[in-house]
This record gives sequence, C-alpha cells and structure tokens, in this order.
Amino acid sequence: MTAPAPPGALLCLLATGRSGSTLLQRLLNLHDSVVMFGEHNGLAGTLLGLWHQLFGPWAGERIARAARFVPEMLASRPIAAPEGWSIEWANACTEATALPAFRRFLEDLLFPPALRRPGMRYWGFKEIRYGPAEAAFLARLFPEGRFLVLLRDPVAIQRSRAATGAWYPGLDAAQAAAAMHREFQALCDAWEVLRALPGGRARLVSCEALTEAPRRVLEGIAAWAGLPPFDPERVAAVMGAPHRPGGGDPHRVAAFLDAYRAGPAEADRARWRAALAEAAGG
Repeated sequence: MTAPAPPGALLCLLATGRSGSTLLQRLLNLHDSVVMFGEHNGLAGTLLGLWHQLFGPWAGERIARAARFVPEMLASRPIAAPEGWSIEWANACTEATALPAFRRFLEDLLFPPALRRPGMRYWGFKEIRYGPAEAAFLARLFPEGRFLVLLRDPVAIQRSRAATGAWYPGLDAAQAAAAMHREFQALCDAWEVLRALPGGRARLVSCEALTEAPRRVLEGIAAWAGLPPFDPERVAAVMGAPHRPGGGDPHRVAAFLDAYRAGPAEADRARWRAALAEAAGG
C-alpha cells in the first residue's frame, strides 16, 4: 500500500526516449495539484558525480578520518600530527548535512520557491537519461518522493526513434540498436531499484495502456498518489491533439529494425513483458 506523501513531494517520471513520456507529462500537468517539468539533460547524474567526489570510497574515507579535527579548528587550538596526517582532508560537511543541501539545490534550481503555490501536492520532472544509480540517488534525496517508470514495447520505441529521426549521431544501425538496448536495460534496472522502496513509492506505467485507455491509467495514478481524479475534458483535449509526424529515412528505419531484431530485441521484450506482468500482479 502506498504511504501518503506530504504536500510538495517530488513526483519523478523516468522513461527512455520515444516511449510516451512527453504525453504522460502533458497529462500529469492537467491536474491542479501537480506540476511536471521537462528534461534537464541528466542533471541529477552530475550531482551524483559531485556526491561521489565528496563521499566516494577514496575521498569519503579521508574526510571521515579527518573529521575529528574540525572542533579543534573551530576552537583555534593547536593541532599536532602524530600519525603524519592531520587537517589535510578536514571538512565540516558530512553525508547527513550534505543530503539536505543537495536536495535544496536541485529543488530550488528546478522549481524556484517564487513559483510554488499553496495546495501543490507534487512537483517534479521527467527524464530519459537516468538509470539505477540516479534513481537510487533521487530516492535518497527525496525520501517522501514518488516515482513513475514508463515502459513501452522496445521494438515500438526503436521504430518511433528511427521514424522520427531521433537517431544516434555517428552510429550505424547495429551500434544504434546496441545503444538503445543499453538504455532500455538501464531503465528496467532503475525500476528494480525503485520498486523495492518501502511504502509503494514507485509505479510502473505502460505506454500502450496509456494510449489505449488514458482515463483508466490516470485514475490508477491518481489513486496511487492520493489525488482527486483528473478532469476528463482536459484529458480528452490532450489525447485529441495531433501528434508529431514521422520524418525518418525509410531505408535507415529498416536497417535499424533489422539490426535490433537480430540482436537484443527478444531479451528486451522478455524483460518488458515480465515487468508489466509483475506490475499487473502487484
């Protein structure tokens, strides 16, 4: 059962490219209690790198070892170095103090306080560049946050990516298929991390179900998030809007799909089916 989220909690949507994330973002923004911003080029991954610079195994060990000298520094006392090391790595920051600082930075950068309004239950963003490490980091930064993971038939993702020209620069068909396989597997790995969070904080969404029965899918999301229902007229207006037409080279599309089907397609589809079946069973 999903634990209730406090007002102003994070709602994060993770997906791969061309899997319907923009459609779901538009639909989520229809709710008066939700604001869902767009992508930010994987910013949380950069923050995770900064976190590792401070608290990874190499630096974190040295900072922790030198922490005992911080009170002496603040009191302006003489500091001896009987072990050969003293204050070289002494810092006032700890993981306990850094976590809220990293959280405030990300939250205030992406959703400035001046834009927030009373009654806002969730704020968040969608991103197509996050895997399990970033998902775990966001879950740690926002322990009350909620996570949606959007999955689409991987063959349909590849077809859409190729047909719309959303290609990988400099890669041939086989390399592009392998790259998309890595993206899809990373998203599935992120789902494995998030579904293990206590309190039912993560929910899997099927792109196919969303396009076939948007009201039913949104009803499920609203119930899971503790929100009133979505306005059906607003939902109909979004679903009736024209979609972006395709514009890819048909020969390139065919080459890409041939390479994908000959390589990782079955493994990806098997994992996709298993994830959807597990979510449906839960």
